Amino acid sequence: MYDWLQQMMTQIRPLRSPLSEHTRLIEDIGLDSLALLELSAKLEDEFSIVLSAQHMRAVRTVGDVCALVTSLRGQVAVGGAG
Repeated sequence: MYDWLQQMMTQIRPLRSPLSEHTRLIEDIGLDSLALLELSAKLEDEFSIVLSAQHMRAVRTVGDVCALVTSLRGQVAVGGAG
C-alpha cells in the first residue's frame, strides 16, 4: 500500500522524501483540507471503501491511513462496513 500511496501522493503534492508510516499528512507532506478530500476520494475508488469525514479527521500519518484502509477492507470482506 505504501507504494500506491507514494505514487498517488506525488499527484497531489510533490514529495521531498519517501513515505514512512510516521510521515505526517499535514506537517510533513503539506496536505490541506482540499488535498485530504482528494486523498479520501482516491482511497475510496482504489480500495472500494467508504470514508467518512470522521475517518479522515482521525488520520494523522501515512501509517494511520494504511491501518484505516486495512480495517475497512477487512470489514467489507466479512460482510460490510455497516
